[in-house]
Amino acid sequence: MGVTPVMNEVRSMGTTDCLRESVQHTYDDLHGRLEAACEIHGSASHSHRGSPPIDMLCACVAQHLHAVDEVLLPCLPMHRDTHDFRAAQHEVEVVLAHVKAHEFGSTYEHTFSWSAMWNDVRDAMTALQREEEALVARLCDVLDDGELVKMTDELARREPREPTRPHPYLPHTGAAGQAMRRVMRVVDGFWDEADGRYVPVAPRAPRKAPGPLKQYLMGNPRFDDEE
Repeated sequence: MGVTPVMNEVRSMGTTDCLRESVQHTYDDLHGRLEAACEIHGSASHSHRGSPPIDMLCACVAQHLHAVDEVLLPCLPMHRDTHDFRAAQHEVEVVLAHVKAHEFGSTYEHTFSWSAMWNDVRDAMTALQREEEALVARLCDVLDDGELVKMTDELARREPREPTRPHPYLPHTGAAGQAMRRVMRVVDGFWDEADGRYVPVAPRAPRKAPGPLKQYLMGNPRFDDEE
């Protein structure tokens, strides 16, 4: 993506707030989705059926975290710089996996109430935001403004295309993490369709107008308006 990993050299401190503002905007949106999802209390009639607020919350959190793994973490390769964030990330992914199981009526979840489940999600999300903000502050200390702008743009570009489910027990970083995300984009897409989940739709590139040969083969010629 054009941002080099942090080395043991002296770097100029970034002054732009673009990355901080991007992360803050993301969490404002996620907390809003969380409050909307908290209004949903599953019942027997909702078992094995998707709920739009819950599905969108889980998918948006998962996509953001996958994008952070892809874009932000490689720029802080030292374990001490990312340990606390990874622990908070794992906790969020675990509780969201429980939310999904709860949503679809898993028998293993019947001992937990929805209110207790949402309290766990709130606590985990609060801790995650705190650790991600600390991660961003560290990046702002070691990257210059140009790199921070590129990183912010890359985070926004990748997020809508990342896997839509959390995978707390699969690799997250390095070559193994990249391979996992490529595979799980396809797998998650299949199961989202099979489960009838409501998930964000990645933007598609606009189609090019068909050329003369394609128009001929399709039997649908298009003529320019005569002036």
